[in-house]
Amino acid sequence: MNPRRLAQVNLSRIKHNQQVFAATPESTLRLGDIVMAVGPAAELDKLTLLLGQETNKRMDVNASAYPAALILKILLAQALVEILKRLL
Repeated sequence: MNPRRLAQVNLSRIKHNQQVFAATPESTLRLGDIVMAVGPAAELDKLTLLLGQETNKRMDVNASAYPAALILKILLAQALVEILKRLL
């Protein structure tokens, strides 16, 4: 079942067995998984009907699932954002 066909949302992260991964078109949801979805409120409500209730559980990405170069790019981007905030 493809949640994107039932609601106009983007799944960004999936938490499975305490590990958080970026969602991809090839990702498979399993019973007990938690997803982070982004979209208009009405569309998120549709997704809730399909997948279950909303939760406030943390969805920190598992850094070991990503190459070191990507993690470095993310950290550099975050540092640049902080520098720009101070300048503006």
